[in-house]
Amino acid sequence: GCIMDDASNLPQSENTALNDAESSPSTCNEVETQETRQSRLARSLKDYQNKSPEEVAAILQQLQEIEEQYTQNQADLRHLLSEHARLRTSIIYDQESYANRIKGIPSTIDLDMISAE
Repeated sequence: GCIMDDASNLPQSENTALNDAESSPSTCNEVETQETRQSRLARSLKDYQNKSPEEVAAILQQLQEIEEQYTQNQADLRHLLSEHARLRTSIIYDQESYANRIKGIPSTIDLDMISAE
């Protein structure tokens, strides 16, 4: 599996959940060759054929749960990214406001002179 560094690479729809890693191998360190991928696919297909219908059903159930979790994680990530952007904007605004208030305060030299009187 590949971990995307950039959140902007998020797929736009749920159906891309399965082929996302396949469609963008350039973002992965372990870029697989076509042969490796095909031999792995053949191996998993053989494993799949040896399984009972119950095992296959369990695998499909597990796959569905993983897809649902992936979709939920994507939604959570989108929410967190917008929250992050909102907080960053808020921090910038607060810093500007703070800087403007500081300008209105007399310098420490003035304060020393006032306290000396």
